[in-house]
Amino acid sequence: MVWCCFKMPYTDLEKKRKYDREYYLNHRQRRLELQKKHYWENREASLVKRRQYREHLRLQVLSFYSNGKLECTCCGEKHIEFLCIDHISGGGTRNARKLRSLHHNPNLYEWLKRNNFPQGFQVLCHNCNAAKAFYGVCPHRKR
Repeated sequence: MVWCCFKMPYTDLEKKRKYDREYYLNHRQRRLELQKKHYWENREASLVKRRQYREHLRLQVLSFYSNGKLECTCCGEKHIEFLCIDHISGGGTRNARKLRSLHHNPNLYEWLKRNNFPQGFQVLCHNCNAAKAFYGVCPHRKR
């Protein structure tokens, strides 16, 4: 037995889905207005919460790909502000274009989490990542 928000029991899941869909379509405009009003009334809190979520997500992804060390794989840089995700075999631009074409707002960290942290990525500092992109290899690896 499935219950909806009005405590009306639905024995048939298809009937409930049909009811929910009709309700959504009939009340869509009003719901959008309420959401917009709620956002603007709570804008500052919403922005703070969104910023905190992005920071938490970034730390979660960096922690996973650095095995909890939170440091650059190449040079050992430990300042979190300087760390980023690198495609081990290259192709970051290709991946970004693919994300842009698939999603309205591409975010590599969300994509990595949504896809269960796939292989082929590592944590580098921005300097090592840029050197790898421009010169093919980081100066730390040439030594």
